Amino acid sequence: MLGCQSGYILQVLRALGEHRTRAVDVRDEVMASFNQTPQEAMQGTAWAGNWTSWYKMANGQITNNWSGSVEGHKRRTALSDPSEHEMAREAAVTEAS
Repeated sequence: MLGCQSGYILQVLRALGEHRTRAVDVRDEVMASFNQTPQEAMQGTAWAGNWTSWYKMANGQITNNWSGSVEGHKRRTALSDPSEHEMAREAAVTEAS
């Protein structure tokens, strides 16, 4: 699975270079959808059971990074979609409080 994830990240890094940008972030709505999909898919499974696990947060959210088959995960991570990312020419600088 690391091969799928690292391949996806390399595609995003190449896009950074091609567009001469310095920062990339996943669009909020894309991240929300990505997080919601496994939550819905795992309802009614052992993952969603009423028990404590290092895969579940205190609020019951399952922190597994994908649901479904390995082949399905490979298909979903095969190609990066540039419209799912925000790219910035200048990296944002924030001050610590």
